[in-house]
Amino acid sequence: MKGWICALLFWLPFGVSAQASFSGSWQGYLTQGKGGYASKYDFELYLIQQGDKVTGRSYVRLGRVFAVMELKGQISDGKVLHFTETRLVNYWKPEDIEWCYKKASLRLTVKGKSLQLEGPWTGHAGDDECVPGVIVLSKQVPRV
Repeated sequence: MKGWICALLFWLPFGVSAQASFSGSWQGYLTQGKGGYASKYDFELYLIQQGDKVTGRSYVRLGRVFAVMELKGQISDGKVLHFTETRLVNYWKPEDIEWCYKKASLRLTVKGKSLQLEGPWTGHAGDDECVPGVIVLSKQVPRV
């Protein structure tokens, strides 16, 4: 009997940790297909997860050009983040480009010891659709 209790106590932490938290800082890049302003941008998400709901901000950068956007979304199946950018918070850009409000469905994967979010994005700038692409992010480990 004691062996079963020890085995249960040993395996319990693994079952609890199997549900990864999406909260935190995710860094990587965003691509945009042919016809976009550029083919690759720095991209970051800062997320706060409460249950299956997510809020936060996205940051996109290309040299001096940048945007900070609020976002909201939800988690499905504990493995997919669906988000939509809702409001432009801060930015700098040349006058000849418009900001693309993105939405994406990013799948959580494990690569080595790193958690990653990957998937396609689409978006719109006013009434126009943006040239879509892919987002690839790695979860950042908080500094202690």
